Amino acid sequence: MRSDIVVVGAGPAGMAAAAHAAECGARVVLVDAGERLGGQYFRHDVTGMAHNKDWPTLVALAQRISAQQQRGTLTYLSRSAVWSVSESNNEFILRLRKGERDDSGIELHCSRIIL
Repeated sequence: MRSDIVVVGAGPAGMAAAAHAAECGARVVLVDAGERLGGQYFRHDVTGMAHNKDWPTLVALAQRISAQQQRGTLTYLSRSAVWSVSESNNEFILRLRKGERDDSGIELHCSRIIL
């Protein structure tokens, strides 16, 4: 898979960076080991709610992410762990493992990484 930017981590900062980059026209892949957007800061309970005073911020960021997914400029890979990053011919190559029980890997090629 090829993108302009890969953002690792779907907490508040990663969500904001991914949404902004996609809104500016970049092709973005947002990668996170968690099942849902929000990271540790917006940790969800079993009902899917986060008990956090900044909940409206998460909702707004999630809406921006969703809008860019619908436009086709942003891909969100949940339950994906980056296990290798290398550089070749002026691009980064990230290797991911999707899920805990899936042995298949995903290889991402990009010109920029945001951690």
